[in-house]
Amino acid sequence: MGWKLFFDLKAGILLFIALVVFSVTGYAKVTDEQVVRGNAIGAPVKITGKVTDVNGVPIPGVSVILKGTTSGTITDSDGGFTIDVADNNPVVVFSFVGMKTKEVTVGTQTNLIVTLEENVIGINEIVTIGYGTQKKADLTGAVSSVTSEKLNQGVNQSVTHALQGKAAGVTVIQNSGEPGGGTEVRVRGAGSINDNSPLYVVDGIVGSIPVNPADVESMTVLKDAASAAIYGSRGANGVVIITTKKGKRGESTSVSFNTSQGVQQVWEMPKSLTAEQRNVIHTEALTNDGTPETESVWDYYKDPANAVTRTNWFKEVFRTAYISNQDLNVQGGSEKSNFSLGIGYLNNGGIVEGTNF
Repeated sequence: MGWKLFFDLKAGILLFIALVVFSVTGYAKVTDEQVVRGNAIGAPVKITGKVTDVNGVPIPGVSVILKGTTSGTITDSDGGFTIDVADNNPVVVFSFVGMKTKEVTVGTQTNLIVTLEENVIGINEIVTIGYGTQKKADLTGAVSSVTSEKLNQGVNQSVTHALQGKAAGVTVIQNSGEPGGGTEVRVRGAGSINDNSPLYVVDGIVGSIPVNPADVESMTVLKDAASAAIYGSRGANGVVIITTKKGKRGESTSVSFNTSQGVQQVWEMPKSLTAEQRNVIHTEALTNDGTPETESVWDYYKDPANAVTRTNWFKEVFRTAYISNQDLNVQGGSEKSNFSLGIGYLNNGGIVEGTNF
């Protein structure tokens, strides 16, 4: 009985020693992996870095997020960032509007230099919606977008003239044919008994601001009731959002000049009666009225001299008008700012004598 107790006790001691040795070995293994990162188990490691574009220009405001978590930060004005990670091989996601999202596995690195590439997207695939942009495929509301290439086809006196016939559900009516005549813009027709005009927003500024069509990058028309969620009751008749051209940071100064010259004339001049035809009409009218031929009123229309010539007042009133348009634009920027200067001159003569804009 004594020998059995001795052997049981000996076996228990050996088992205890084996468990202790196994635990120490496992701990040493994990510690060796952590030593590579220069920290203990579970302790966060600071990762620093910088984000630039393909030209080496720092990008501020880039979102830096640990993949699969909500933990992250954004880059400062110099493109720099600092983030704490605790995993052995964390993945950091870098995202920015207009740039391709990039994922970087940290590994043993403690300083990251990340380059983001531009996300080349057709401008008609992105539309402005109030305070930001969104892909058309993600929209549930009714939106029409018009690019600068379409807006600057031909000579336009204003941005509303340029919008005419280019956006579905938007009606643009010119009040008169006079040069510089005003226009009425209706989104989905008349919507109220008062002012039916849409709300105009130019680069985030609400109000009807004169803008040279050559300075417009794009126009977006919000046509459904969802626009009221952004602009309130003012957007009840639709919203026309105008985005102007801007210089790009880090690019050299560029100068562009566009000019167009042309003439305007009546497409088809109305036909008028000749002097002889005019006299026939008047004499028939006098006969139908029962006016005696002895009356003096007949004398004018019976005189052969008055059947030879007659003033064509259409030719006297209408003319061939000259139209000239020039636009000069200077754009550029540095690493911290950008600028755009636009100057336009339009001289539009009217086809009616005495009219001009």
